[in-house]
Amino acid sequence: MNSDHFDPFDLCLDKIYFAYHPDLMTATGWQAEEMMEDMEAETRDHYILVIEGAIPTGEGEDFCSFGLEQSSEEPVGRTVPKARTIYSWLRELVPGAAAVIAIGNCASFGGIPSANAEVTKATAAQKVVAGMDEDKPVICVAGCPPHPDWLIGTIMDVLLWVTGEKEPPDLDERGCIKRFYQSTIHESCERKPRFDSKEFLLDWNDSDGIDDL
Repeated sequence: MNSDHFDPFDLCLDKIYFAYHPDLMTATGWQAEEMMEDMEAETRDHYILVIEGAIPTGEGEDFCSFGLEQSSEEPVGRTVPKARTIYSWLRELVPGAAAVIAIGNCASFGGIPSANAEVTKATAAQKVVAGMDEDKPVICVAGCPPHPDWLIGTIMDVLLWVTGEKEPPDLDERGCIKRFYQSTIHESCERKPRFDSKEFLLDWNDSDGIDDL
């Protein structure tokens, strides 16, 4: 929605078909579930699965859910439909995906949720997908949050690749597309020459500004 180069309506209605997105789709509840299931059945091996956030895998995987299972449970003495976990959805959707895109540091590398995850067992999408299909390509979009144009660029690159219109994206050691991550803000900083010369401010009250180290 914040991309500088694509109108969101043109992007969603013309260039990319969103089978499920909680903020951009109008369907909810069972209708949203059906849209995902229909897409998985009708476009198997041709859709892109995009994951945001680390995946909870501990204690029955119940820390993140969407929709309902066919089974039931009794959490407070009442029988209610059992919530379907995100991990359960991934078990269904990962095998049929042409590729997986992990958005943000949490999905890509585990992020803060996995730093102290003794209970939730929050896990990076890369590791979860590899446990289901080690040959399934996973492309990461690093950042918290990632730049919207890096996200859109990655989605477009992967779509063109899986449809045979271009070569596979050139990835770095983290699984990110290189052309979006080959430079850093530090490299274009106007103060970088001072940094390279090891000229640092040691005292904020120093009117001279810098000292050599």
